[in-house]
Amino acid sequence: MPYIMAPILIGPLGEQAYELLRQLEALHILRVVPAAEAPAPARHSVADLIGSLSPETGEQMLAETTTLRNEWERVF
Repeated sequence: MPYIMAPILIGPLGEQAYELLRQLEALHILRVVPAAEAPAPARHSVADLIGSLSPETGEQMLAETTTLRNEWERVF
């Protein structure tokens, strides 16, 4: 069974580009899927990100953000 990669969306800029895609499909290099049949993109929410950073990394990011903010607001 061939490995099927995740689909990507490509917008051909002209008829020549679309013809090239059709040729690649004929060579079994890719498959052209009409937009009506394309799967809907996965929707992510903020809840998916909870726990993705370690507490140490979060603290380091907060400290760096504070440092950068202080440098930005510094008066010369």
